[in-house]
Amino acid sequence: MGEFVGVDPANLRELAVRLQRLHAVLARYGPGMQQKMQKWGSGLDYTALPRLLDEALNDARDMEARTSRASELAARAAGGVDAPPHHVPAAAATVELDWTASGHSAHQAGHDAGTLDAALAAGPERADARTHQVRESLVRHLNDGSYLGAFWAGACPLALRAARSLARRAGAAMFSAESAGILRALGASLASATQMRKGTGKDRRPLMSDETRAAIIGHDDLWSVAMLFKYGPRGNAWDSHFLAEMVRAVLDARAAGALDVPLPEPTEDNAARLARLRAEFDPVVAVLGRASENGHAARHVLGCPVTGPSYAAMLLNDDDGGGRPAPGEGPGLGGPVGDFLTAAVSAGRGVTEDAKESAWSVVTIVRAGSEFGDRRPGAALPDGIRAALAFTADRYLPDLAAPGPGNEARPPAGSPPGSWTPHVAEADLARFVHHAFPDPRDAAAFLARVAEHRAGRGPDPGIVGG
Repeated sequence: MGEFVGVDPANLRELAVRLQRLHAVLARYGPGMQQKMQKWGSGLDYTALPRLLDEALNDARDMEARTSRASELAARAAGGVDAPPHHVPAAAATVELDWTASGHSAHQAGHDAGTLDAALAAGPERADARTHQVRESLVRHLNDGSYLGAFWAGACPLALRAARSLARRAGAAMFSAESAGILRALGASLASATQMRKGTGKDRRPLMSDETRAAIIGHDDLWSVAMLFKYGPRGNAWDSHFLAEMVRAVLDARAAGALDVPLPEPTEDNAARLARLRAEFDPVVAVLGRASENGHAARHVLGCPVTGPSYAAMLLNDDDGGGRPAPGEGPGLGGPVGDFLTAAVSAGRGVTEDAKESAWSVVTIVRAGSEFGDRRPGAALPDGIRAALAFTADRYLPDLAAPGPGNEARPPAGSPPGSWTPHVAEADLARFVHHAFPDPRDAAAFLARVAEHRAGRGPDPGIVGG
C-alpha cells in the first residue's frame, strides 16, 4: 500500500484529460517534428521520443485509474453508490486516495468491468449511456498488458454475454450503434489479449491464462462469443491457435444443435426479417471468416491428421454448409466454407510447419470431398465449396498425380530437402474429382492433365506453385 493523499475528484479528472491530450499531441506530431529536425540538420537527439511517448501514455492511464477510484469514493460519500462512471457529485469533498495502489491499469480494468456489468444489467435500450466510457477505455488500453490481463480475468463472463444482453428483439437492427461500438471494442481487446505474451526467455508465455482461454472456448453461449469475432478486428489481429480452437468449438456446437441466434418471435409478417438476421448474425460465418483471413488458423484446424478429417467432413456435409440454404435463408455457408478451405491449402510450399499443415489440409479436404456422395447421395456442393475444391486440385496437381497407396502428407526428402507433399489414394481422388468438377467435361479435362503429368510431360503451366 502506498501513501494516502487528499484529492479533489473533479480536478483529478481535469488532470487526466490533459494528460490524455498531451499524449495525443505527442503521438500525432512527434514523429513529424523528428523528421523535420533531422532534415534541417538539427543536432538534437530524438532517440528518446518513443520512450517518452510510452511514458506519457502510461501516465495518462494511471491518472485515469486514479480518477475512477476517486469518483467512486466521492459517490459513496455522497450516498450514490450507483453513480454513472466518472460522475463526481456536485458537492463532492476531497477524498483520501491511496495514490500508489490506485494508479495502475489493473484497477481501471476492475472499474470498467463493474461499469460493464451495470450497463448489461440495464438492458439493450438503456445500456448505451453506460457503455461509452467502457468502450473508450478498452480502446485506450489495447496494448496495455496489465489492463488486458486483469480485464479478461475478471470481466470474462460479462464480456462473453454482452452480445445477447445488448441484442434488440424489435426494430430493424440487432444492435444499436453504441452497442455495436462496445462489441467492436471488446473484440479488439480480446484479439489483443490473445496475441500478447508476458515474461522473457524460457518464462515467456501467453498473457491469457489457460483458465480464461478455456472459459471463452467452452462458453455455453457461443453465439454471443462469436459476435466479438464478427465485430472485432480482421483475422491477422488474432492468435491463430486461439482462432482454431474457436472454429472447432462453433462447428461442434453447430453439429450438436447448440447455437441459438436471439430472434424475435415469428409472426406472419416478419419471416423475411428473421431470415436476414439469421444469415447476418450466423456465428459460424463470423468465426470462419476471421480464421480464413488469418490463414494459419484454417490450416491448424484442417491440417491436424487426427481431428482435421472430422471437421472437413462437417464443413462439406452440413445441411447448410454442404447443401443449399432454404428459400429466403440468405447465401448459406457455401461462400464462407469455400474461403476457409482455400485458406487451409494456401501456405507457401516448403519444409515449414505451415507447409506441413497445408499439405495435410489437402489430404483431409480430398477425403471429405470423396466421401460427400456417400454422406449426401444426390446432393450437389454449393459453388463456393466447389471452387475451393477445384483450386485445391489445380494447386496440388503434381502431388495428386503421384501414385500412392494411402492418404497422407509426406515429409520432404533428399538433399536439399524438398516440400511437404500430400498424397491420396487413387479411388479417393477419382471420387473427389467428380464433386470438384461436376461438369463431366471439366472432370475429363482435369484427369487428362493428371495423365499427362504422369506420362512425364512436366507440370501443368496453369498450376499455382506457391
